[in-house]
Amino acid sequence: MRQPSLPMLCLVGPAGASEVRDGIFVWLDHPVGRLKIPRAHVVIPPANPAPDADSPIGAILEQMRAGLTMNKSVLGTIGFPRFRAAYLLSEARVSDENDLRDRLPELLRTRHRFDRAAGQQFLSPLNWLVQWIGILVMQLGPILRVWVWLGGLPGVGREAKWFMDQPFLSEGSENFAKFAFRLTRTANGHRRAPEGEVEHLLVNAFLSDLREAYRYRLWLPKTLRHTAFPTVILDGEPDSSVVAKLLERINTVRNTVRDADPLLVVAVVHTDPRPGSPTLPVLGGADLVQNWRDTLGRTRRLADPFAWYLFVPTVPPPGNQAAASTAARAPAPFFFFARRWVIPVSATIMSGVLLAGLLVWYVLPHMEADCELSPLASGIGVSVRDGQCVGYSDNAGQMFSSDPALRDAQREIFAQNEIAQTAHDKNPNRAMVTLVYFSGLTWRTDNLAYPRAHVDELVGLLLHQRRANKQKPDAEPLLRVVVANGGENMEYAEWVVNNPLADLVRKDASVLGVIGLDRSNEFTEKAITALGNRGVPTFATSLSANDLEKRSPLYFQAIPSNATQATLIADYARGAVSHANPDVTLYDSVEIFHPKAQDIYVKSLVDSLEKEFTGGSMHASTVSWSTQQELDNIKAPCAGSDSYERKLLVYAGRGQDFSTFLRVAFKNCDDDRQPPVLANDASMRFVTDLSNQPLVPRNRRIHFIASGVPVILAGEQCVSGGGRYEPWVSSRLGEMCDDLTGLIKDSLKSYQPGVPGDRTGLAYDVAAMFLDAARGIGTPSRAAVAVRLRAYGGDGVTGRFDFIEQSRIGEDKVAKGRIAEGATAGIVVTEGDGDTAGRGGAGAEPPRLRCVLMYSGLGVNRQKSCPAGTTSRIEQWREPR
Repeated sequence: MRQPSLPMLCLVGPAGASEVRDGIFVWLDHPVGRLKIPRAHVVIPPANPAPDADSPIGAILEQMRAGLTMNKSVLGTIGFPRFRAAYLLSEARVSDENDLRDRLPELLRTRHRFDRAAGQQFLSPLNWLVQWIGILVMQLGPILRVWVWLGGLPGVGREAKWFMDQPFLSEGSENFAKFAFRLTRTANGHRRAPEGEVEHLLVNAFLSDLREAYRYRLWLPKTLRHTAFPTVILDGEPDSSVVAKLLERINTVRNTVRDADPLLVVAVVHTDPRPGSPTLPVLGGADLVQNWRDTLGRTRRLADPFAWYLFVPTVPPPGNQAAASTAARAPAPFFFFARRWVIPVSATIMSGVLLAGLLVWYVLPHMEADCELSPLASGIGVSVRDGQCVGYSDNAGQMFSSDPALRDAQREIFAQNEIAQTAHDKNPNRAMVTLVYFSGLTWRTDNLAYPRAHVDELVGLLLHQRRANKQKPDAEPLLRVVVANGGENMEYAEWVVNNPLADLVRKDASVLGVIGLDRSNEFTEKAITALGNRGVPTFATSLSANDLEKRSPLYFQAIPSNATQATLIADYARGAVSHANPDVTLYDSVEIFHPKAQDIYVKSLVDSLEKEFTGGSMHASTVSWSTQQELDNIKAPCAGSDSYERKLLVYAGRGQDFSTFLRVAFKNCDDDRQPPVLANDASMRFVTDLSNQPLVPRNRRIHFIASGVPVILAGEQCVSGGGRYEPWVSSRLGEMCDDLTGLIKDSLKSYQPGVPGDRTGLAYDVAAMFLDAARGIGTPSRAAVAVRLRAYGGDGVTGRFDFIEQSRIGEDKVAKGRIAEGATAGIVVTEGDGDTAGRGGAGAEPPRLRCVLMYSGLGVNRQKSCPAGTTSRIEQWREPR
């Protein structure tokens, strides 16, 4: 309600009041324009002289309801649910509460009975099935309503709750059933409750229904079209006791409830019934109403028995002219925004604005980021962050990156997911192992894009998927891979873990771990911690920053830490000699190149290198830069120095700066003389990825730190087939190479590596460890898999993993036991097979990787040798003396 309640208008006068009342009804009955005023003309019967006769208040209210319902407003028909229920119960004759329970459905059917002819007209065009459904609903509806009202469904029975909360007759009733029973009559027609209380309840229910019908609702614009309120004309004898009682009941209810209602009541009285018969003011209509409203607050607080009466003196109208002029008077126009044409036009405009906003805010960013639009898409949980589509996907409905090879790898992964699911459905005894491959698969700048590394890792997982899907035994688990994107530099990795991946982990118990993780930086560190907090084992395939194991007790790492790699570099620098002169070491100093803006990978590597060379016989210096332009302007080692061949240039930066570093390192160098360069493992892509070969200076030997050394040394034959492998190649590695060759020929023609990537072998081994850990458990859990990973010991294609042995070595035995410090790591160098001088002369074959030094194992059991037949033709390594 937006206006205060209207008064009960009492027309006072010995003559002319009835004519004024009739003129009001004529005006109401002939609306001007499109205005419809709900109205009721109620004829009041004479008072029954019998002392025990029933009060006619209920019947009068029922006439008022019928009149207002028939003359509906712009809001439609008013249902009066509370009054109809109260009235039917007040007229019902029952013997006891059980009798009432049995009869309630029939009473409620009577309340909602519709015109049978209209119902048949509605149902006739429909088929018989719809008719039966409609009949069933009509029959069962009252039964369901009784169940709800009597407390069968707590919190749903709105009307029942209203009856129990309102102030009349409800006191002392434990529940709605007892309340309803008190409202009924006995079998012989006597009321169980005082007549006055019942009348107050009926009036309260009637006014409450009007109040609800006229309440403004934001989602219902037509409620703004209130410019007239329901009006009831009481047509009875002046000073009728029945009229007086009804007005008194309305006044009492309004004083008690104090909630505004929209009903206007018009009645005729001969004299003012107030004590003392005060003189009626001679005022205009508007002044009379305003004067009544000004005093209403005080009179209602005092519970004045005449607080809601407005007595108006009347003068006989001159014939029918007053009625005619009144009927011609136009009512107030609709509020502008409530006019019928304004609502649909406004709704159309608002819908257009909302759709445009939705398009700009949601649809276009998702389309530009190639991101799934529907938040309900099965197996997909993605969102747009800074123009990138981040989240996860297990099917081809969402793939990350625009790189063809990366998309093809994802597409094949998802196809194998479907095969695995089908196999699991046919044989539920085969455990389903779901691994989330989590990496940074999108980039804002091309300089940071390196899709080949991710393709390598997905290929390693894909090889296991294809092999598992071909197996039949119950003991062989199936592998499902979910691909997750943390954005450029894993910037949104923590958000992805705490939002879409958190939902996936909570709902899908087959998710046993997260692998990959792309790069060592603060974003990845936070993601590792978040995954550990959620109890998810995390196995990094290529991270090597020191102390990552401290971020989570469930963190595992497939390659040695930077501390071990720094030891490897120091050993190589002190022990490298040439085949031509094995008694003289190749280097007498080291220069470490690294960017100034260090992430945790670069910082831990540089710190470890400085620690290794501090206090030793070999001098070490550093060169740093802030931008690639600054790096490009660094003085070239070959410029103005004759000793550059004995200084080992160690690159400890990120891959995006490596090509610039190579250009600086070999600038102004003679063809037959060059500075020795050793690059970290982040730069291995410049050898394994053929697309990067143009960025590598021709005829230059470059050393690299490599993980998963055996896979890289397997060479071109591992990706192109062609027969036997070298004798040192293990049967497990040979099987992987066979599968890799078949995969490239069958499904991944866009993936053409020159040699197998180290990440392919590492991902392959990590997947194997998860499958081995899940094998034989039945329904594997994350906790059980984590326990088995801690105790894992076995050979992979990249070497041996022995976490039990590692847990016995070092200061932090438990934490270090989760880092594969004993896995293979080595120094490899690019050499042409036909050019022993390494200068790539005429007829030389394409450069291939050869081994100079390889670590495998731990402590005193660490081996420092290369596989037979893979060693460099130019240099060798010996233990420093």
